[in-house]
Amino acid sequence: MEVFRTLSTPLEGNYRWLAAELATLHYAAFCQRVADRDGGGHHREPLSQLLEKVSSRPPSLGCWTPEASIIFAGIKPPGAAPGHIASDDWLRAQALLSGVALGLLDDVELALDVDQPLLLCGRALSGRLSLQADGERIVVCEADGTRTHWCRIAERDGAPVWNDEQAPDSFVMRDGRPAIRLVGEGWHASPWIQDTFRVQAPSADMAPQIEAALDLLQDIAPDHAAWVCCLLKEITPLRRPAANTIASNSSALRMGGIDLAVPANALETAEMLVHECTHQYYHMASWLGPTVVPGAGSYYSPLKHCNRPLDRILLGYHAFGNAMMVFDRMAASGLQEQIRIRWETVAGYLRELSVPLQDGAELSELGQALFHPLRARLAALEFREPVGMNAPADTGVAVLERV
Repeated sequence: MEVFRTLSTPLEGNYRWLAAELATLHYAAFCQRVADRDGGGHHREPLSQLLEKVSSRPPSLGCWTPEASIIFAGIKPPGAAPGHIASDDWLRAQALLSGVALGLLDDVELALDVDQPLLLCGRALSGRLSLQADGERIVVCEADGTRTHWCRIAERDGAPVWNDEQAPDSFVMRDGRPAIRLVGEGWHASPWIQDTFRVQAPSADMAPQIEAALDLLQDIAPDHAAWVCCLLKEITPLRRPAANTIASNSSALRMGGIDLAVPANALETAEMLVHECTHQYYHMASWLGPTVVPGAGSYYSPLKHCNRPLDRILLGYHAFGNAMMVFDRMAASGLQEQIRIRWETVAGYLRELSVPLQDGAELSELGQALFHPLRARLAALEFREPVGMNAPADTGVAVLERV
């Protein structure tokens, strides 16, 4: 379990290598479960081709993508009755679309007919569809005659980056290349996803908001800038609840995708990015097994103001702890006053969240690998006590999140 400490903070070792291994392992497992189902018909051959390509190419961070994780959401939706589990036709169709998105199926013609939305390049597609892909272009024709043309404009982590030729997508740019797709409600439209977040279509000023935050992180906390960009593939904007409230969200069922409040300044956005992308690493680890021992108790969470299972306590500590590491770098860069209220608020959260985690008795080996390196990093921060912070911990900007 020692290797999983690299998913605790970006300072523990080669987390990119481990993330690529796990992303590919999880994706292959999802596709194998779909292929193992009876039937398949004319989709049996491309499914076999997909599995062969996954197993034969090097591990890739590209496999950590919403088109992949939505497959598992359909296999076993959280709390769903048996009748609400996705049909075999839907699962086969989504697995094949994920293979097209990842460039694993690069010369295919598919006829798809499903009763629930499929996910491709951040869009929800439904009904009777025909698809052609040749590795450079994807053309999807819907039953009403609507045609969508995607062209390959770049490559990231061994997978293509696709752009709509007719209504070009918005991207966050890094080093002059499209890095993170800005999307609307595509993932949220799935019946296997149950949430009430007020998502909206990307606006023209969203990419500059994210780019400014990433530039800030690159300047003051480059390790965490790389940590954020490693797994992040798409962002959906959330309507900001109030002037003094930001909102962000992520889910174990959305690999590589998060929701962020707009508008927000660079400091707020940097915190949300670090927080939600840190959740991605926690989810990646927890797909392998529990982070707490059987019978672990529930403890008070200052985030929800009620008792929560210990794995949720660790989830919050992990994310806020990494955010606090970035606050420390901000303080060292002369931004103490700008982060004053958020620092004190998050410090208060961490004090309470750490109480049931301190001795580690109810953490599994995996949970301890995530907790202990982070606790040691927090204890060694240059600015361990808030600097000139006298405001009450419950004032200022709050973060709403699903934890």
